[in-house]
Amino acid sequence: MAQSEQYEVWIWGADQWTLKSSWRDLEVGLAAASAHNGPVRIIRALYEDDAVVEKSVIAELRAPPKDGRETHVTALNVPTSNKLR
Repeated sequence: MAQSEQYEVWIWGADQWTLKSSWRDLEVGLAAASAHNGPVRIIRALYEDDAVVEKSVIAELRAPPKDGRETHVTALNVPTSNKLR
């Protein structure tokens, strides 16, 4: 099985996280995230062949306002997360 990873830039807007871009290089992903004015997360996505096997938040810039909802769990499709309220 071939493994690879990429870094995704997720932005907060309209009460949900949305994938903005993805990069093979962390430095490029961080630069792209820094250019956005609102809340941003950098997600490390690990792949085996062409399937995602793991996603994890590795950086968060300018956190979104807390309103009691954790919609990023749905956006990231992480069924095992315990953060969904």
